Amino acid sequence: FSVGKKLWTGFLSLLVLMIISGTVSYLAIPKISGNYKSLLYDQMEKIVLLEQLASKQKELSYDLRGYLLRNDTNYLENRLELIKTIDKKIEELDTSFRSKENKDLLGELKNASKQYRVLSDEAIAAFLKGEEEDALEYAKKAEPYQTLI
Repeated sequence: FSVGKKLWTGFLSLLVLMIISGTVSYLAIPKISGNYKSLLYDQMEKIVLLEQLASKQKELSYDLRGYLLRNDTNYLENRLELIKTIDKKIEELDTSFRSKENKDLLGELKNASKQYRVLSDEAIAAFLKGEEEDALEYAKKAEPYQTLI
C-alpha cells in the first residue's frame, strides 16, 4: 500500500465510523425523548398530588378554625369528605413512590396527618362540651402537624 491509499483508507474508515455513530444517535433520540417525557410526566403527577394534598389539608384546617371561632357547624359539613380525599391522595402517593427515602417522608406525612386528625377531633369534642380553652389548646397542638403537611 502506498501512503495515499493508507491515508484514504484511514479517512474513509473514520467517515464510516462517524456515519454509524450519527445514525445510532439519531435513532436513539426518540427513545430517549420518550423516556424523559414519561419521567417528567411522572414527576409532575406526584407534584400535583402533593399540591392537592396540601390544599385539602388547608381546607380542613380552615374549617376547624372557622368552627372554633364562629361556633358554626356548617364548617364541619365537608370534614369527612376532606378526610377521605386526603387519605386517597396519600394512598396514590404511596403507590407511586418507589425509593426508601420517599417512602420514609411519606410515612412522616401520614403520621402528621393522623396526629392532626386526632388533635383536631379532640378540639371539636372539647368545644362541643363547652371547654373552649381546652379546644384552643388542642388546636394549638395540632398546628405544627398542619404546617408539616
